[in-house]
Amino acid sequence: MAMNDLIILELSDSGGPSQPLYAASFYQHCAARLKPGGLLSLQVASQFEQPERVVSTLTATSQVFRIVSPYLVTIPLSDGQWMMACALQTVDPKHLASSQTDQVILDRGLHHLQHYNGHKYQAVMALPNFVHDMIKTTGAKLT
Repeated sequence: MAMNDLIILELSDSGGPSQPLYAASFYQHCAARLKPGGLLSLQVASQFEQPERVVSTLTATSQVFRIVSPYLVTIPLSDGQWMMACALQTVDPKHLASSQTDQVILDRGLHHLQHYNGHKYQAVMALPNFVHDMIKTTGAKLT
């Protein structure tokens, strides 16, 4: 079986035939395909329009991964802000300092970034209070 450093999921809506893709058993299959230290990145849902899906997805993912770290990104074509998450077994991405992020960017030769830097990374990982309240029972990392 091929092992991966990274799996990125942008899943379809959670109804109908896609329902199994939102179950802990699916995330267990993903975890089994990751190398030690590997990361699963997934689109969760809109925290404004689908709070119940946010809670159920983070709960299912947290049943499999030791660390599930939600974050928010702006997607203009999808009418605003959406929740994503990193799921992994080792290092909590919320504890990556802005200087460490900047160093990774330099080490990888990404000299022409116009938007992203260590401070932007920290801002993305900061969650507003209503999101904390929404997901506090899911097992996702809040700090």
